[in-house]
Amino acid sequence: MRSEPASTGVEAFGLPAELRFSGVVAASWRLYRSHLRALIRLYIAIFLPLAFVRVGIQVLLRLTASTLAAQVILTLSSIVLVAFAGSFALHCATVILADGVSGRAISAGTAAGSLRGRSGDLVSAGLLVGMLSIAALFLPFGPLGSMVVVPMLLGPPVLAHVIAGEAKSFPEAVVRSRMLLKGNWGRVLVTLLNVAFVLGILQLVVLSVSVAMLADAGGLALLVLTLIQTLIAAIALPYLAATAFVAYLDLRVRNEGLDWAGLAAERAVAR
Repeated sequence: MRSEPASTGVEAFGLPAELRFSGVVAASWRLYRSHLRALIRLYIAIFLPLAFVRVGIQVLLRLTASTLAAQVILTLSSIVLVAFAGSFALHCATVILADGVSGRAISAGTAAGSLRGRSGDLVSAGLLVGMLSIAALFLPFGPLGSMVVVPMLLGPPVLAHVIAGEAKSFPEAVVRSRMLLKGNWGRVLVTLLNVAFVLGILQLVVLSVSVAMLADAGGLALLVLTLIQTLIAAIALPYLAATAFVAYLDLRVRNEGLDWAGLAAERAVAR
């Protein structure tokens, strides 16, 4: 698959760098805008097929309204599918963003292809996200919680970046992530929580307006709302992915003094 034209690397993004929250937000926005086409294509390619599967699950839920066991199984299946999809998307987005910062813009297909042979590690990360997402159901946050907490778990952040960006196995990535996050959990959590909260509010507003507009659409409303939600995810989740990636680079600068030359050399070996 063809790569897209190369970016200008450090001159364009000023990364890696040690950043405050405002710097993370600004750097994430620059990355997001510069790689928007590849990121949206990636998330649509992953989440659009999933949208139709979720519509099917919703239909089955309505048909099995009186069967509690069936409802539980179908609901958990939907959560796990979203977890695996989101985890894989973040791994691919990490490759796109890492190569972009190091001076090489690539397509979504190229990013996905670079992860061939890592299926075991990707499945392990997806299972972890699935378990965390199910656990998040018991948090007292209501509907907004699923739009804020769950997206923060996708990947999961840092772990996904180590797997996809540094080519570590899942067990190695767990140890490496703990090392990078030691003493930095609070800053990373607050950064992701704030960004996810704003995106969650925007998503809730758009969905609320959409529900009101589709009040008389009957059975078609479910399909249209699912497609709208997919489009929102394809636009919003890449920015959250960019934020998580910039936060990861910030951790590496603070812990290891990572610079642009080091990241570029690392990506050259990974390719």
